[in-house]
Amino acid sequence: MELSTLQLLALLFSITSIGGYINHKVFRFPASIGLLFFSVLLSLVLIVMDKTSAFSLQSVGVLVNKLDFENLLLHGMLAVLLFAGALHVNVTELKAYKLPIALFATVGVMLATGITGVLFYLACQALGMDLPFVYCLIFGALISPTDPVCVLALLGDSPSIKNIKTKITGEALFNDGTGVVLFIVLLGLVHAGQPVSSLDWSVLLLIVKDILGGVVVGLALSFALYLAIKSIDSYEIEIMMIIALALSSYALSELLHVSAPIAVVTAGLFIGNRVRHLAMSRKSTEHLDAFWSLLDEIFNAILFVIIGLEMVVVVIKLDYVLVGLVAIAITLLARYASILVCALGLIRSRYDFNFRRTPLLMTWAGLRGGISIALALSLPNDQYKPLILTATYVVVLFSILLQGLSFNRVLRWIDRKG
Repeated sequence: MELSTLQLLALLFSITSIGGYINHKVFRFPASIGLLFFSVLLSLVLIVMDKTSAFSLQSVGVLVNKLDFENLLLHGMLAVLLFAGALHVNVTELKAYKLPIALFATVGVMLATGITGVLFYLACQALGMDLPFVYCLIFGALISPTDPVCVLALLGDSPSIKNIKTKITGEALFNDGTGVVLFIVLLGLVHAGQPVSSLDWSVLLLIVKDILGGVVVGLALSFALYLAIKSIDSYEIEIMMIIALALSSYALSELLHVSAPIAVVTAGLFIGNRVRHLAMSRKSTEHLDAFWSLLDEIFNAILFVIIGLEMVVVVIKLDYVLVGLVAIAITLLARYASILVCALGLIRSRYDFNFRRTPLLMTWAGLRGGISIALALSLPNDQYKPLILTATYVVVLFSILLQGLSFNRVLRWIDRKG
C-alpha cells in the first residue's frame, strides 16, 4: 500500500508516541535510549514474523526506505538538532578548552580514522572478508566522529564531570566537519579508482577550508540576524527568523561546499551566547528556550525511532554481524588511542589533563549515532556496502544502548579507581 507523506508522518509520530509511553511506563530508560530500544524490539519482532511467514517484511522495508533516512538527517533534521544543541552551550567554557577541543575534533578524528581503517582491514582479512583497504578507511571516517545529538542527550547536566563534559561536547559539535570531509575524499578515491597512496596534504587544506568556511557562513548570517532582531521586539517574529537562520546557514553552506554542520553550530553558539543577551527581551528568551527545547526533544525522539527501524533494511548475515562485533572493540581502541596521542601534545600546555581518567571517560562517552548510519547508507550500492552498513549499525546500537545505559556506572567505577 502506498502511503502519502501525511500518512507516513502520522505513522512515524504514532510509533514515537507509543514508544515514549511504553518507555515511561515500563522501561524507564532515558528518553532517547528508551525509544531506540523500543524501535529495535519492534524491528526484531517484524523480522521474526517475516522469517516465520506470519508477516511480509517487504512492505515495512518499502516504508522505511521511503523515509530516506540519509537525506532526512544529513539534509534536514541535523540542522535543527545541531542548532538546538549549540544554543545552550556556554562559549566561555568552550574557549577555556579551545586547544584540546580543536585537537580532538581534527587530529583526533584523523588518527581514529586511520587506526580504525587499519585494524578493520586486518580483522576483515582474518575473518575471510575481502574488503579493500580504502573501504576500511571509509568505515573509519564515518564511525570515528562522535555524534553530537547522542552525546548531548547522554551527558545532560553532569556537574561531576564539568571539565570533561566541555571537551566531549565541544568535540562532538565540531568533529563532524572533519569526519564528513574525510568520508567524501575517500569515497572520491573509490569513484576515481585511485589508490589511498594518492592522498596528500591537500586533504588537510580541504578540512581547514571547510571548517573556516562554515564558521564564516555561520557568523555572517548570525550577525545579520542580530542587527535585525535588535530593531524589533516580537518573540514570534524573532523565533521565526532564528528558525530561518538554522535552516539557511546549513543550506547555504551546502551550496558553497563548506561544512554545513560547523556553520549551524557556529550560528547556534552566536545566538545562544550573544544575541539572546544583547538583542532579545526576557520574554523573547523564555519563548526561545521553550520552543527550541521542545523541538529538540521531538526531533531527537523521531531520530532514535528511525535509527531502530532502519534494522529492517540492514542485511543481517551472521558473518557481517561478527565483523560488527569486532568493530566495536576496534572503534573503542582507536578512540582511546587517538585521545591519548592528542593528550600527549598537551603535556606542556596549561591544560590540566588526567591521563588515567579523561581518556577512559571520553572513550566511553563518545557515542556514535544517526550520522554514521546516514553516511553508511549514502555509500554506492556495490558488494561492499552491506558489510559496512551492518558493521556501522552494530557499533551504533552498542554505542547508544550499552555505552549510554552504562555511562554513569562506568563513571563511578573510574572515580573509585582514582
